[in-house]
Amino acid sequence: MSTCNFYYENILIAIEDDGVEDFMDYQKADLQNELQDAMPSGSIVDEYEKDALRSYGGCVIFRVKVYSGAGYEYRIVEVVYRGGYYAGMNIDYKVVEGDDLWRIEDEKIGTKGLDKKVASICKKIERICKTYGTELKVVARFSNGETMYEKVK
Repeated sequence: MSTCNFYYENILIAIEDDGVEDFMDYQKADLQNELQDAMPSGSIVDEYEKDALRSYGGCVIFRVKVYSGAGYEYRIVEVVYRGGYYAGMNIDYKVVEGDDLWRIEDEKIGTKGLDKKVASICKKIERICKTYGTELKVVARFSNGETMYEKVK
């Protein structure tokens, strides 16, 4: 039985085996700094991804918290890198619920503007991350798990 090489949630930016060491030694810090410059409210972090799949260990390298007008934590956008199952690694981001989401829902605070803010942050992240690897998409996934990728044009 096979499996796909990369696990991703939103965007698949692949780094081949020969680029992993450079990414870890130099480009990771450059990426973190570039993200920080584009989103000053975010923070540079270096921690293991809490809900990572065992086969695709990952690290969170940047985090942006989105707050409502009342100061409640609505969503958290995290930039992560994960090791490939067979080779290489990939850069991705994920959007998770904030700690105060229940208050926003209970108090019926409108989230339309907050969703737009999250979408804007995600677009910035995608634009920046695309410069650090090759953007791929899945073109076929077979019943045995084997996956074929193609460069995004």
